[in-house]
Amino acid sequence: MLIEWLSHNRVLLYEKQEIKSSNGIMGNQEEAGLANTNPSIRIKWKLVRRMEHLRKNYGRIDFLEHVSPDFSLYIDVDLAAEKYLIRAMATEEILHKIPNYLMRYDKKDPAASFLKFKWVGNDMFKVLNNAGMEKLVDIGTEFKQQQFNQTSNYDEDVEKYRNFFTNRAPLKTTEVLKRLIRKTQAYKSAKFMFPVE
Repeated sequence: MLIEWLSHNRVLLYEKQEIKSSNGIMGNQEEAGLANTNPSIRIKWKLVRRMEHLRKNYGRIDFLEHVSPDFSLYIDVDLAAEKYLIRAMATEEILHKIPNYLMRYDKKDPAASFLKFKWVGNDMFKVLNNAGMEKLVDIGTEFKQQQFNQTSNYDEDVEKYRNFFTNRAPLKTTEVLKRLIRKTQAYKSAKFMFPVE
């Protein structure tokens, strides 16, 4: 899959198609007069659809953080229903409604919960609540909690406006204590937040 975000806020989804060449001559090789003995493969991108919900509810440079690693799912928010959703990328169909106890809707800032969300594989995600409780959730088991971790020294006011998992505020070299706290938080998360076999 390929996502193209155009400057006038249109989002297009493409699907990769492989086209085999029958004569083994393709592209630059054809221009150079070179031929392959094996059939060559050429890539063509086919337009699947214009994405309506990505256009409306994203618009930030970090929107791909909310798309699953295999590009099959993405997280969205339904402003009218005040719910977070998981949609299929290819059809934009709603597949799951995320329970409120995992992602609390805030009328003043509906995007706030996106900053505490991270995909872990294609059917699991991590989410952090306002108290610093990190949960690993499996979509396939109706959002059953797989693991949890209490983030030590979590400060909601400091972490409020940046993605906790991927875009934390930079620290100065001299802020040794804060650096140690972050290292401890990362260590505990790595130790406790892994899928159960």
